[in-house]
Amino acid sequence: MRIFIHTRTSLNIDPVILLDTVKALVNVYSTHKKCHISIVGLALPATFTAFCNEIEQVSIIPPMDAIVLYKTTEHPTIIHFGTTVKGAHQIPRLFIPLALPNRQDHSFVQTYFLKKRFHQWMKKASKVICINDWALTHIKDQYPEYTLALHCVYLPSIPVPSFEWQELSKAQEDLTAGHNYFLCVAPLKRFTAILKEFSIFKKWQQTTMHLVFVFDHPKDKEAALLQLKGYKFKQDINIVCTHDICMEWLAATYAILYEGVTFTKSNWILYAIEYEVPILFDAAMNLPEAWLQAGEVFSFTEEQALSNHFKLYYKDEIYRQSRARMGTEWLLKLKEERFPFSMLDITPI
Repeated sequence: MRIFIHTRTSLNIDPVILLDTVKALVNVYSTHKKCHISIVGLALPATFTAFCNEIEQVSIIPPMDAIVLYKTTEHPTIIHFGTTVKGAHQIPRLFIPLALPNRQDHSFVQTYFLKKRFHQWMKKASKVICINDWALTHIKDQYPEYTLALHCVYLPSIPVPSFEWQELSKAQEDLTAGHNYFLCVAPLKRFTAILKEFSIFKKWQQTTMHLVFVFDHPKDKEAALLQLKGYKFKQDINIVCTHDICMEWLAATYAILYEGVTFTKSNWILYAIEYEVPILFDAAMNLPEAWLQAGEVFSFTEEQALSNHFKLYYKDEIYRQSRARMGTEWLLKLKEERFPFSMLDITPI
């Protein structure tokens, strides 16, 4: 039995999240000694390559070599994250959508054809694997015609890297010149309103606390930088893209705010909770009930709600730690309540 896992994707998926998902799949399949895993990809990171080299049943091959092996392999299975696999029309495949085809960095025509290909990936998949119940709910709402193909599978989690305080201190120095910071993942249209709330907090307490905005696309970052001109506390604002984020930045943050995001950010939420970072969710996100205890939920658009929470988390360390523990306890309970994982969950039939 050979599993071909394709690492190329046309969807806007953070490379860390995609490769961590591949690692989780490798850990599952490699427990079966008769199973060989072929990672299909080019120019993969050295750390990922080192991970694969440590497992006897894993090989990394270029796409052209995979096409040759399709013809000679008995009982092959293909797993992909949003790509059209050539030369494998009759091979059963699993599709794991870690993101939806809503790329703001594409033109209208490009987005149209990407959505069309997404439908084809859903249609041709033997199973569509949703990484958690949040993903299942969201994808089912967006694509109800494929409900029967959808399967919710919590893969065994990949341990997050541990850091010494010196590493976190350096990360903080690189990002905010050594100052504490809140991370904020929110749409560009909410940028100015959140800045106003941060201003109220800064005027209440003279502090070097920074606010780091995270946007998915470089053009949103550029637009935000333009809006930042003339802002009184602009020296305390940092703007980065999702692909810039490293684990050290997550581990070193004071708290993370999420507004207007979908299940595509669920892995970042889990990573942060592993580092005991408290999470704040906007109530308008309509999180599944199972996720409501992962962090503090309130309306970000309510006047001074954000500024009051900035104050509360800044002045009351005990409260901040209690919110972090709430997330940690939720994650522990989630791991305990997951259905026992089975290979049947990620086999095509």
